[in-house]
Amino acid sequence: VRLYLALALALAAAPGVLDGNTLKLARGGLLLGFVVAECIVGAVIGLVCRIYIAALEFMMTAVSNYIGLNGLAAGIDNEDAAPTLATLIALSATLLILLLDLHHVLIRTVLDSYGRIPLGVMVEPEFGLRLLASTLDIAFKISLQVTGPFIVYAILVNVLFGILGKLIPQVPSYFISIPFLLM
Repeated sequence: VRLYLALALALAAAPGVLDGNTLKLARGGLLLGFVVAECIVGAVIGLVCRIYIAALEFMMTAVSNYIGLNGLAAGIDNEDAAPTLATLIALSATLLILLLDLHHVLIRTVLDSYGRIPLGVMVEPEFGLRLLASTLDIAFKISLQVTGPFIVYAILVNVLFGILGKLIPQVPSYFISIPFLLM
């Protein structure tokens, strides 16, 4: 389905991006260079989009670990074990992107990339690495801002129940703390 959507988007965007002279001049090796350059630019744009979701999944995995839900189920899109909370939040974020019509922003970004990086021009590796590094920085800050209150609450409750466990060793603080952590 993703391949068909990408093909449909490429066919819809082609008339606005291509001019007649570009394809007439592109023969053989030059056309292959165009394809390779566009694949690299597309991979960088796709990786930038994926980094935001991966940062959110990472931070929700940390939150899930703090509240003790880290091993309940496996993830749905890969073979690695992912906490249920991280999967729930990542799917909710993806659904919100689609419901708020923010996928149009992603499509507009792909179309605007042809204005910034013309067809067939190979991007410099330094530019791509700087873009990925700044995206990692921004994505980590955003995900830390989203999950920060959960992490502070979980640490505070764990510390308080740790103190309770030291003061009153007869109380099974782990079993008592789980409802407070989940709340």
